[in-house]
Amino acid sequence: WTLGRTLDPGVDHWALGYISGPWCSSLDPGLCLWTLGYISGPWGRSLGPGVHFWTLGYVSGPWGRSLGPEITGPWGTFLDPGVDHWTLDYASGLWDTSLDPGVDHWALGYISGPWGRSLDPGLCLWTLGYISGPWGRSLGPGVHFWTLGYISGPWGRSLGPGVHFWTLG
Repeated sequence: WTLGRTLDPGVDHWALGYISGPWCSSLDPGLCLWTLGYISGPWGRSLGPGVHFWTLGYVSGPWGRSLGPEITGPWGTFLDPGVDHWTLDYASGLWDTSLDPGVDHWALGYISGPWGRSLDPGLCLWTLGYISGPWGRSLGPGVHFWTLGYISGPWGRSLGPGVHFWTLG
């Protein structure tokens, strides 16, 4: 393997316009590579059966900054049923811009999840340096997350049955 500047054995690589891997700066079936805003794969610009995601210039995976088995589905560009990812103001989810029932969400450069920097079993929420949940600043049993002043949920942008959300204070 050509380690290059940033690498993760067996997964995605992204480093300021350079990709590391035996495939140079292009792609490999089953492994997506991200370079300067574009992910290459036999599937198009940002996906592949496996794990592929990038967040604010970083490749995330169970091995990196973000997390979860990720693949592009009929729902959006960065999502896998069961795991949500947030990237540059947008996360793809089945319902809105940043959500997935009972999973992790990350916003503003940080990830929450059993794999990331802040978390709680089942639901991880991260908000401007604060985790929300029965353990933190704002939450409710279900799914709650906030990203850049907006909350997404299966119910819409800022609420859910029996659940409280906060956005920008």
